[in-house]
Amino acid sequence: MKKTLLVLLSILAAVSVALAPKKIAVLYFDVAAPTHDYDYLATGIPEMLITDLANQRDITVIERERLDEVLEELALGGSGIVDTGTALEVGKILNVELLVMGNLTVAGESFRLDTKILEVETAEVIGAVKAATEDEGDLFDLVDATSLALIDKLRGVTLGSGLTYEIPEGAVRFDVAFVIDTTGSMGDEIQVVKEKMKEIAAEVAQGTPPPAVRFGIVEYRDRGDVYVTQTTDLTYDVARLNERINSIIASGGGDAPESVAEGLRAAIHELSWEEGPVVRLAFVIGDAADHLYGDADYTLEDAARDASDLGLTFFTIGCSGLDPTGEGQFVKLAYDTNGSFEYLTYRQRYVDDTGKEVALLYEGDHVYEEPKTSGYGVGGGGEDFVYPAESEEVGGVGSSGIITSAIKGEGYGGSGESYDEYYAEATGAEAEHLASEETVMRVSGSAAVGAKENNLDRLVTDVIMAEAIRRDVSYDLGIPVAKVLVENSGLSAWLPVTDPTMVDRLRAAAEAGETLWVAAGVSPKPEGSAAENAFVFVAGTLRLFEKESQVPAMTRGDFEKFEGDPAYYRDHGLGSPNTWAVPVRVLEFQTVEPAE
Repeated sequence: MKKTLLVLLSILAAVSVALAPKKIAVLYFDVAAPTHDYDYLATGIPEMLITDLANQRDITVIERERLDEVLEELALGGSGIVDTGTALEVGKILNVELLVMGNLTVAGESFRLDTKILEVETAEVIGAVKAATEDEGDLFDLVDATSLALIDKLRGVTLGSGLTYEIPEGAVRFDVAFVIDTTGSMGDEIQVVKEKMKEIAAEVAQGTPPPAVRFGIVEYRDRGDVYVTQTTDLTYDVARLNERINSIIASGGGDAPESVAEGLRAAIHELSWEEGPVVRLAFVIGDAADHLYGDADYTLEDAARDASDLGLTFFTIGCSGLDPTGEGQFVKLAYDTNGSFEYLTYRQRYVDDTGKEVALLYEGDHVYEEPKTSGYGVGGGGEDFVYPAESEEVGGVGSSGIITSAIKGEGYGGSGESYDEYYAEATGAEAEHLASEETVMRVSGSAAVGAKENNLDRLVTDVIMAEAIRRDVSYDLGIPVAKVLVENSGLSAWLPVTDPTMVDRLRAAAEAGETLWVAAGVSPKPEGSAAENAFVFVAGTLRLFEKESQVPAMTRGDFEKFEGDPAYYRDHGLGSPNTWAVPVRVLEFQTVEPAE
């Protein structure tokens, strides 16, 4: 049983600027199965993939109406079978640069999804994604895993060197430098930068309008090491930057102080900071104080002065092992340039002798016990919706206020706050989360579970996004800004709105009593909720469809079905968290004030 669907995509690289777009034709899917029972997946899987891809603001999906026109012109039709050779000819006719081909194989209870990315000009396979499951009920997860891997690989291809970069008129421009201690003790932190650089760039690029961001790197060590400083200049080419990051090896050091001031000098005077209205940020990441050599001709005070003259703000991040001297230096450097100091938060899970699992968060000299969650937190005054669980990420201890401050229009320390007040706030403990001495002692000899994690990527992303928000860039942060009362199947429920760009559309829909196709995550009503239904919606999952033809057939539902088995619809669906599409009549619109 074979059927092929051709989807035409135009992909924009995730570098926060407009690139000359690469056109991509995606052929989905040949379905090989022993019966006709799975024929529907030939179109069902592509529809879900299109929806997943369309949720990425740096990916534009051509509508199926236009696709049908192209297929008709090529005399292939929606059911045409396209082998590799024919596909390459199709790619040339369509004037696309990349092709994505895929097939689903069903054998017994096993399902295997294989995709590959071909370059039309060379006919070479330049990327592949494989996913499999033994449970037909996991097909949604299979598609989600495939779409995420495809997005990552397509971005990797489009982030190559030699691209044409065009900054959209009016875009907020950023120059962002990482000033990183690369001595031997910094291996874990450098690994996060290696793994997360593309994700940081992609997440920042999701703003409306997208900001234009250049990234650069300064590596510093100390006298007597292989080098004192090395620089990689500011660039929009995240792929090339990532190549440099991946070559960094944590080595050298030995004594505690390092040449922090020399790293700052290189950042200020060797990177090609852009002139004009550009936001200039530098993240200083280290676990040691500055080495105060008697013959040094450049100090931290010089760096703070020069940075201020340049309009450069230092955001200093203290890593595990930073001593009080280094802490004081990092705090003062941030204060003097109107930035902020944060301790990196490390998360480690343990299993004690009783089999109980405990997650501890380490931040400077403080140890916090990660609170247990039920998976969802009640929102909307305990009545209307829930928030997705965040327990799988290094939590908000020390970092959660950055975005909130930006939304409220508040600045960082150094603006009307005395240095003593700033220092106390930057290095103080949140007593309500501190782990007890008994807990720390109990798990100190226990077996660690998994690798130690840290939130370096989250801190960096939050700061850049906060600065963009202060300049009127909008992000869907998962924080409700409004809610709409909607009706379907004779039931009504509140939908949380977290994307500011949806507000005007939904307000108008409520005034007109309009019916819209929407998709959102569904969850059973948690304990403590006063919602009238057995289900509620999950914040940060809402999507609006302009027309019914955009809605995947396999993920259509209704309130009556949600009411009958909300746990099923929570555990299945498209995306993460799982979402379902439904036509709703919009009854009422309300704004939501940011939580304190």
